[in-house]
Amino acid sequence: MLDRMRILLADDHDLVREALAFTLRERLGAEVETFGTVAELDRRLEAGREAGQEDLALILSDLRMPGMDGMTGFAALVTRAAPVPVALLSGEAGSVVAAEAVALGARGFVPKSLGLSSMLAAIGLMIGGDVYLPYDWMMRARERQAEMIASLGLSPREVEVLALLAEGHSNKVIAARLDLQEVTVKVHVSSLLRKLGVTNRTQAGLMWRDLEKER
Repeated sequence: MLDRMRILLADDHDLVREALAFTLRERLGAEVETFGTVAELDRRLEAGREAGQEDLALILSDLRMPGMDGMTGFAALVTRAAPVPVALLSGEAGSVVAAEAVALGARGFVPKSLGLSSMLAAIGLMIGGDVYLPYDWMMRARERQAEMIASLGLSPREVEVLALLAEGHSNKVIAARLDLQEVTVKVHVSSLLRKLGVTNRTQAGLMWRDLEKER
């Protein structure tokens, strides 16, 4: 670990943000700077570069906060922050999103529901260079996800399309992400609307988010 551990914490929930910051200061002896929006975090990163400060140990960032724009925004944050590691901190993201975050270069995923000791250990591991995903949580989430998908009768490809649709992506973007033809994506979207019993893609996306929250 760094001799002087400095962590940036971005979350738009004031109580959660300040409570976690207090814990990190008290239990890890870290210097913690907090931010409520992506714009505030970006200004801090830019100021640090201009001042030649490269002593950040870790950035912990929520996924759903002002200026983030879902996984697309999170991926952009990981790129902008490099070489400083970024970890996803969320109370709502499911196992699919957590795995995608790591695939996009995140150092790990920390559920807000994780026990305090486990959370501190996870942060320590990530600062030390390891990638962290809570195994038990991921396994339970995947089991629940499989049950929900089976009950809805969705195919694996439809699940991939629905997850990206829920992030607000267009058919063109979804096609590029999944290496499909755009017309194929349109067919999957039509099938999804029918199986989910909704009339438009916005409703389908909201339904998927609600299902993820139940995990």
